[in-house]
Amino acid sequence: MTSIDENTFRNCSSLTSITIPNSVTSIGSFTFWGCSGLTSITIPNSVTSIGSSAFRDCMGLTSITIPESVTYIVLYTFAGCSSLTSVSIPNSVTRIDGSAFYGCTGLTSIIIPNSVTYIEQYAFYGCDNLTDVYCFVENVPAASLAFDKDLVSAATLHVPEASIEDYKQKSPWNWFANIVALTEEETGLSAIDNGELKIDKVYDFSGRKLSKMQRGINIIRMKDGTTKKVLVK
Repeated sequence: MTSIDENTFRNCSSLTSITIPNSVTSIGSFTFWGCSGLTSITIPNSVTSIGSSAFRDCMGLTSITIPESVTYIVLYTFAGCSSLTSVSIPNSVTRIDGSAFYGCTGLTSIIIPNSVTYIEQYAFYGCDNLTDVYCFVENVPAASLAFDKDLVSAATLHVPEASIEDYKQKSPWNWFANIVALTEEETGLSAIDNGELKIDKVYDFSGRKLSKMQRGINIIRMKDGTTKKVLVK
């Protein structure tokens, strides 16, 4: 099997898990739309395209990792995934299309890798609990109406230090209440000492203990008892 055609599992509300084989290169539009019982899914690196609304209204989905083989996140891909608390957007993604994460009320933070050049309108509208956006792009990406102005007026935008003034001059980025520089901790540099990771325990952003650091925001407890927030790209 090399593709999963559109509407294949649409509204299979009792489906809780699925394994996609490494032979699959494309997931069609509306494939898992309305699979409200699906809690997690791993997309193999063989997948190069995910159709519009593929995971729309998967309200039980809490996390998803997008493989580095994907370059676009298309229309409504994760719209309505209200339980989604973390999503890993790889450095291969250059574009996030309209309403891709519309209504993802569980998201409190978003990580935008430095490969992104364009974010379409309403991409992150309805993310009611958004408090932090970490954007690694030095050249400010075009992002007209990508965020809800009323919501991000209380959120913090973290960007490369050299680009802060550029972000302050362009909407919707200048809608954020605070625009601050990414720290060494957030890029993971301060967790490394002489090439050795001196970490005791690792947790994800929601407090769940992890066996190792993963892409995204990690809360780490160092062996000296201190804790750090580390962002792994």
